[in-house]
Formats: sequence, C-alpha cells, structure tokens
Amino acid sequence: MKTIILTVLALTAILVLMAQEVQITTPRGNVTLRVEGILPDGTTTTGKILKEVYAKLDKIDNLIKGKLNRSEQRSFDTIMDEILTLLEMIPVDQPVLLAVKPVLQQQDPVLTITPTPGINITITPPPEQVNVTPPQVEQKPPTPEKPRTDLKVTRPLITDPDFSDLLSRIKNQKFSDDKIRMLKTAADSFRFKVDQIVQLIKAFQFSDDQLEALRIAWLECADPQNKYRILDAFTYSSDKTKAEQIMK
Repeated sequence: MKTIILTVLALTAILVLMAQEVQITTPRGNVTLRVEGILPDGTTTTGKILKEVYAKLDKIDNLIKGKLNRSEQRSFDTIMDEILTLLEMIPVDQPVLLAVKPVLQQQDPVLTITPTPGINITITPPPEQVNVTPPQVEQKPPTPEKPRTDLKVTRPLITDPDFSDLLSRIKNQKFSDDKIRMLKTAADSFRFKVDQIVQLIKAFQFSDDQLEALRIAWLECADPQNKYRILDAFTYSSDKTKAEQIMK
C-alpha cells in the first residue's frame, strides 16, 4: 500500500500546466496520463503541483475505503495523515522550473522532462501543436493557491437533526468497523462541534475505537477552543494523553 502511495506522489509531483498526453516510464513499465498545464518554458508553481497531488490522494482514499481490515485501515490512515502533514509544510507560491528541451526526431515527442533518476517523462502534444522551438511567453508572477486544509473550512457544520440521525445510525451498527466507516463518510461532508464529538466517542465501546473516532471527527472540529471537554469522554489516563496528542 505504501508503495502505491509513493508511486502516485512521484508521478503527480511533476505533472503541471496545458492539457497534453503524458507518457511516464517507471521501473514497473509505461503509464500514459492526461494532464493540464505545462507552460512552453517549463515553469509552474508548487501550488499547482500540490493541487494535483491532493487530487490523486483523494482518488487513492476512495479506492481503498472498505477494502482493508481494521488494522490495515489504521496503518493506511496513519500514512495518509503523515503525507498530508508533510505536504502542508510546502509553500504554495514558490515558482518551479522543470528541465525542458526540444527533441528533433520526427514523430518523437517535442518536449522531454527529466525529473528524478529512474522516472522519465515525455509529453506529446496534438500534431498541430508540434513546434521545435517553444514560443516566448510573457512571464507573470505565480498566483498563490491555498492548500487543502483551507478547503476543509467550506464544509458545513452538521445540523442538529442530521447529527441526531447520524448518531442513531452509528449506535445501531453491530460492528466497530461499520461504525467507523459511517463516521468517516459523514466527516467527508460535515464538521462537528466539541459536544457532538464527545457523543460520537461515547458511541464506541473500546478505547482504540474511541480514539479513532476522535481522530476522524477532530479534523473538522468547529470550536477547537473547547477541546478540554473531550478529555472527559475517556476513562483511562493513558487514553486522555493520547487524545491530547491527537488534538495538538
């Protein structure tokens, strides 16, 4: 699973600007993708790259949901959280210049981008766009883009009737994995208040499941200043300590 994530990150980190067909040669074989936005001079911004990476990670998350057992799902979620945390450390407005050079062979790709060793990228534009010498393009300062964490604020706060329905459905599930899956689905669409998170935690019987419920709901917390109330939902001191670490 970790190999799949790292492979997608390596590919998406170098796919940038104009809709073109891109052929990528990796140790596992050739991959052909359709990407947007490569300027003739090979420039872009880190924000453009991050946007593509987040989109690919979302696709991975959707493909994996419901296909792992409980232990594998936790390992997967931990890896995804670590990747997102590292990506959030990258400035979004930094210019990036890719190494672009013309290729003169007939019917060969016009542009070749060579990023990291072991991965070769070739870009094939439509026949009418083939030019040996890229035209001069006026340089404009990159437009800063907001990372994914800012987009989460657009998710609405769950209403009281919707929350009551969600809590009832979670409590009616027989297995912890089904409860966790239902909570994750709701967290994709809504944010929660501290008092609601406390009720969600108490809907689970075991400490590990309670901490997992907190980890899911806390990312969308609408009033984090009241997080001290969440500690009362846990019985054991060790669980309270782990909860504090999750809410840092």
